[in-house]
Amino acid sequence: MKNQFSKTKKTLCIAIISLITVTTSVNAQTSSSSNQDINKAVKVLDDKILASDFDLSSIEAKNIESLSVMKPDSINKVADLVAKYGENAKYGVILIKTKKREADLIEIKPTEENDEKIYQVVQQMPQFPGGETGLLNFICRNIKYPVNAQQNRIQGRVIVRFVVSKTGQVDRVEVIRSLFSDCDKEAVRVIKLLPKFIPGKQNGENVAVWYTLPISFKLQ
Repeated sequence: MKNQFSKTKKTLCIAIISLITVTTSVNAQTSSSSNQDINKAVKVLDDKILASDFDLSSIEAKNIESLSVMKPDSINKVADLVAKYGENAKYGVILIKTKKREADLIEIKPTEENDEKIYQVVQQMPQFPGGETGLLNFICRNIKYPVNAQQNRIQGRVIVRFVVSKTGQVDRVEVIRSLFSDCDKEAVRVIKLLPKFIPGKQNGENVAVWYTLPISFKLQ
């Protein structure tokens, strides 16, 4: 019984040390590279993106099942992290899984812009009619590879984000990772052609949500 208690205590200590180490590590990385603090890194608890000001120390160590950090590098490309977790993922992503799925008890805080709440992640994300396949087909049918980009052998990805409003309308289109001026403009043009989405929902109500999408330009 004593050995079991000691083992449990040791496990909790390791979890606490891991959380402190990860926080310190990410903080040091962002401070040295761009003078940003740990709050700039994206915090993901049980597959839900938390508000940037969420205090990680509020999670009890005994409830942590696993904890890891994804840093932008050759394996985790910045573009891939941004496409999945949002713009702040360029500072790193802290992934935490708990035994009790504590994220289900946390209210996701929205950002506010022009008096309208715009969420990063909601319980039911916006969906394109026809799903991801339909969205990909729409883009493929409408995208035009800029001649100037072809002549200069430019290829790669443009990452854009836009708001899917409460009514499903696409709005506030912006480039968050540029490739080439003509490609950027073409990506924005195509996104503005998108028909209405099925709106995102939070607590059963339609809400405005940021949607991030990579658009690839590849020479045959």
